[in-house]
Amino acid sequence: MANPRNQFLVDWPKLGLREKPLWSYECNNSQAFAMCSNAVVVAEESKLIALNIDDGSVVWSCPLPAAPVEWGLAIDAEGHSIVALENGQVMCFGQE
Repeated sequence: MANPRNQFLVDWPKLGLREKPLWSYECNNSQAFAMCSNAVVVAEESKLIALNIDDGSVVWSCPLPAAPVEWGLAIDAEGHSIVALENGQVMCFGQE
């Protein structure tokens, strides 16, 4: 059972926000995710996926040689996605 102190309760209408999401993406096999200014990066069991933050469309996707470790994803200041994998590898994705 989740710790009741970890609940995230927000009165969306009071904040002037919609109660319904702008978009959604099914990621049942996700291990980690990270947000940047223009994308949400999701580390799934076998691939890394970047979603457009405005509409949830897939910007890019890349297969992974092993599953990512739980919460093993980070985004650096230049927008590189760094993922730690269960086989001990650390991989970096992005423009050179």
